[in-house]
Amino acid sequence: MKYDSLFDVIGRIMVGPSSSHTAGACRIAYVTRQIFDKEIKNAKIILHGSFADTYKGHGTDKALIAGLLGIGPENDKLRQSFKIAKERGFDFIFHKKDLGSSYHPNTVLIEVSDEENSSLKVIGSSIGGGNIIITEIDDINAGFNADLPTFVIKIKDLLDEGVLISKINELFVEQEINYENLGIWRNKQTQTTLIWIETNLDEQNKRNILIEKFMKWENVEMVRLIDV
Repeated sequence: MKYDSLFDVIGRIMVGPSSSHTAGACRIAYVTRQIFDKEIKNAKIILHGSFADTYKGHGTDKALIAGLLGIGPENDKLRQSFKIAKERGFDFIFHKKDLGSSYHPNTVLIEVSDEENSSLKVIGSSIGGGNIIITEIDDINAGFNADLPTFVIKIKDLLDEGVLISKINELFVEQEINYENLGIWRNKQTQTTLIWIETNLDEQNKRNILIEKFMKWENVEMVRLIDV
């Protein structure tokens, strides 16, 4: 049998009790924090399916708040996340709602905002073993798992997919960097394009160069590097 990573053999390092309901939930929230990249002051968290049914018993609620605070799934402070949130003046509320049959049972919709009312909406699913899929960002399809460092770029324009792929390839060749996978999604109603690019890039200097290059693209609203 072939394994793609060590996680396939021994699993992720995480605080329990559940890899799906605790670790996966924490990772979704942690990714949300990295995408928002501002100090979160308010969060509205909508739980779907089995997340809604068992979120208190499995620690999903504490895991989600921990991730939004920047506390990873391997950190024992996860269990004290409510207390830490109160100390930081971070307000949150949980709701239970059926988001529809198209969503995985372990799905959460997270809406966050800061003191200046900047906001972000992320939908993610925990699919087992601490693994996740970020399915939507601000009503745009996404579909990345954050297993690798992932650039997320939001552009206020409906750019041609072929043009975008050419620009991405040109940039990565110029910097002598490979990428593993990418996705390009659009929301015609908001005239917005979302791009994600998975890489194995560990070198911080080259990460910074790519971020600077992406930021110079026309009509770019956001560039983030997700690394959990």
